Amino acid sequence: MTSTYSASNYRVRKLLEQIQSSGSGFPSSRYLFEEGRISIIYHPGKKDEAQLDPVFYSDLVRLGEDGRFFYLFPHESGGYCVPKEAFGEKKEAFRRFIEEKTGQRFYRRRPSPLQLVREWLKRRASEPEHL
Repeated sequence: MTSTYSASNYRVRKLLEQIQSSGSGFPSSRYLFEEGRISIIYHPGKKDEAQLDPVFYSDLVRLGEDGRFFYLFPHESGGYCVPKEAFGEKKEAFRRFIEEKTGQRFYRRRPSPLQLVREWLKRRASEPEHL
């Protein structure tokens, strides 16, 4: 069985893994959360900087999150990953703001115990050896 969020989350994880393994770094965007819309600037401050079409809060069909990102889906097949670390202590305020603007709730899939063990093993394998 699968769901839209699970399938999208799987695609996001695969994309993140590909970007990390390429070594070229993540593309950057600046999100401006305004009263009625989200303005997005692709590659801010670079020669290929571009202003994308705004995303209106009413256009968001689904909201999701995991431990590292908020996911904003303007359509079923894709969306935007907004890193939680960018908000610092204001993560909860951001969550309330978006939920109020969209009339939706963030969906957070709880990891299974097996997933938690796998993540712990992966983190442990990448840590330096301890004596």
